[in-house]
Amino acid sequence: MLKLAFKKSPLFFTCEFSGFVQTFLMNQKPFIPKIFDGICTEYKSGFNTLIVKKEQEVPKGDLLLLWEVSPDEIDDFVAEIWPKFAHRTFGLLLYRGKAPPDLRTTLAELPDELMPFLALDLSDIQSPYEAFSLLSPARFEFFHLMVKGGIVARFPFARPLIGWEEQGSPYVFFVRSPPMPNLSRKIPLAIVHPAVQKFQACFDREIEKLEQKKVPFRVIHEEEITTHWEGVDTMMIFEEGLSSQSRRKIAGFLAAGGKLQTF
Repeated sequence: MLKLAFKKSPLFFTCEFSGFVQTFLMNQKPFIPKIFDGICTEYKSGFNTLIVKKEQEVPKGDLLLLWEVSPDEIDDFVAEIWPKFAHRTFGLLLYRGKAPPDLRTTLAELPDELMPFLALDLSDIQSPYEAFSLLSPARFEFFHLMVKGGIVARFPFARPLIGWEEQGSPYVFFVRSPPMPNLSRKIPLAIVHPAVQKFQACFDREIEKLEQKKVPFRVIHEEEITTHWEGVDTMMIFEEGLSSQSRRKIAGFLAAGGKLQTF
């Protein structure tokens, strides 16, 4: 195993996402990184994190760094660059675009302290059901996602998503103008994203009703029901579309005191 000589100790980040709180933690303390997506020399006040490519000169100071690195550059980055800047590194941006390749194999190359990010453009997708299908944890469970296309702005608490060129996320902001954060809050309502596509129209209709009423909610995929019901008082489900395994999970939610709204 490669032994690294750090200039200073690495920062350690985690992401909290529940019905009780939605925030990043930096060394166990709440932190809202505000990311400037632009040329470093054009940096504006109001941000605390810069996107930097490994061939660029690193600005001096205390601003955190989100490195934009291609997957085939990971080994060189970890060996040569990260030890010098681990004390300022927020994470690695491994992709930005519309249809990312499967990058899960690259995770084995990353140290635990390095958070992997993907920037996804969902501008061509109008259906919330389709958008949340693409954001399935089966594909992106171990990545932090930056998303543009309206999903974050419309549904800021639905998933732990980062706004790319749009405001609204309570997590971080990936924009050129100073961000206006949605602060962490209690979100007691969740809607289960049905795996069966025939419920797409029903799902979209109920989502739009919540949007019109300005009711914040979370979207939970079926495989996450047990692990993501913390802080949820009421769960909206499309009962006919649930698998037998998901029905057992829902029974556990009810046994724990939760309430259901069925369609």
